[in-house]
Amino acid sequence: MPPPLPELSSPKAARILAAAGEMLRNRGSRGLTVADVAARAHVGKGTVYLYWATKEDLLLGLIGRDFLAAADERVLILDGAFGTWVQGQDLGPDDFGGPALEGCNEHLVLTRPDLIRRMHDEYFAVGVDAVETATFGAFGLVLAEYGLADLWGLVRLLRIAPVSHEMILNFVAQHSLGLPKSY
Repeated sequence: MPPPLPELSSPKAARILAAAGEMLRNRGSRGLTVADVAARAHVGKGTVYLYWATKEDLLLGLIGRDFLAAADERVLILDGAFGTWVQGQDLGPDDFGGPALEGCNEHLVLTRPDLIRRMHDEYFAVGVDAVETATFGAFGLVLAEYGLADLWGLVRLLRIAPVSHEMILNFVAQHSLGLPKSY
């Protein structure tokens, strides 16, 4: 069984997350520093690092807290039709990176991040609460079919980094303010 979430077992961790949420709404993720969060929560910077190893971990903790709170309130709607959505986009070999890669949907994270963002926007527009990272088959065995086995680590990193991570953080910030679901 995984350890309990720190914000559920520690009032101090909950206070840190509350400060981070407030600051995220006011500054965005790029304007947020661990030192500023610690000052707002009236704890030392080192105390934040007792609960979260990085600023990114802290922000993911904030997302997790809000997601679990929403799950307590209502049934959440999750997308799950990435492949179906992609098939409806009339994509050609160039979109995938060439004829040999056509059909490798996971490669679209690298070749067409704009498409992944648009898919997430469309899902959010119809009320989806959570989106996938578009990397269902992004591991060596599947990518080897396209000669991309060496890229599996990069694709998995990018699923979090530029395409999904910033979009999700911005969505959380806007959603907490009651703004439309978009980035």
